[in-house]
Amino acid sequence: MKKSYRNPKKWEWYLPAAIFVIGTVLFLTPWKDRAMRVIAIGIGLKCALNIRWNNYRGLSPDEQKQIDREERDERNRMLRERASWLCWQGERALFTVCFLTAAFVLDLESSVLYLVCLLYVARELIYEAVYRRLDKKY
Repeated sequence: MKKSYRNPKKWEWYLPAAIFVIGTVLFLTPWKDRAMRVIAIGIGLKCALNIRWNNYRGLSPDEQKQIDREERDERNRMLRERASWLCWQGERALFTVCFLTAAFVLDLESSVLYLVCLLYVARELIYEAVYRRLDKKY
């Protein structure tokens, strides 16, 4: 397996902390057995980030600059944008299939179905609003 020498971003440090806090809050709920699993996931993510940070700090300053430059270059940004667009399209198709399955298979009196329908419609409307705003801006 290839070592990661990329310096962790700030949000990547906040994620394990947030997961750990969610796990500690779960101790106050009836799902106490799941709380330890959530805390273990947060600790595991923190350990992985520490390993990656140590790998990055072990490099020479020139190698660190080169890795930072590779992360910001135009080709890498284009690849990230393309990957995120493709993943978003897959997620959108999957969500549409789930919505249609829920609409035609589940009972129409179900409040869960109404919530799913509301979320689906809200998501599509928000996307269109943001798209139109960005289209006018740029």
